[in-house]
Formats: sequence, structure tokens, C-alpha cells
Amino acid sequence: MIMPFPRTETCLTERTMDDLEQLFADMEALLERIIRQQRDKVMAVALDILPHLQPEDIQDPQDYAEVAADTMFNYEDGLLAGLLSARAVLRSNIIEVYRARAAHGGQ
Repeated sequence: MIMPFPRTETCLTERTMDDLEQLFADMEALLERIIRQQRDKVMAVALDILPHLQPEDIQDPQDYAEVAADTMFNYEDGLLAGLLSARAVLRSNIIEVYRARAAHGGQ
């Protein structure tokens, strides 16, 4: 007979919280670098299509039919959107870490 694994309460020690905060900070810094690189890539693809575009122009690519119809632009822009979503999730989790720390008396 297989015995079930005993459940234990999750206990976040101060050291674990500090490690988690550092991990989140490192992950966010890495994501920021990747996002910056991807924005540059999206801009480069857009400029290959319409050389006169400015960075703010590609925030609404549907205003430029040539850009909106380009599969490479849509692919790179989709990757950027995914990275931005990942950053939002990470930031949400960072908030949860601080809430957990506050709930445990600031430890």
C-alpha cells in the first residue's frame, strides 16, 4: 500500500523571502534586456518595410497597411507581446511575495 505524502504548511522564512525577491529582481532585469532587444528587432523589421516610421508609429501598426500585413513583423511583434505579458505576470508575483512578507509580520 502506498502511503500519501504528508501535507505540511508552507513556511517562508526570511532567507527564503530574500532569495525569492532576489530571484524576481534578476528575472525582471533579464526580461527587461530581452524586451529591449525584441523592441529593437520589431523596429528594425518595421523600418525594412517603411523606412520613415518612428518607434511610436509601430505601437499602432494597423495604421500602416504594409506593416500590418507583413508576417515577419506580426511574428516579431507577437513575441514582444508575449514577453510583455510574461513581465506582467512576474510583477504580479513580486507583489504577492511582498504581500506574503507583510502577512508574516514583515519578516
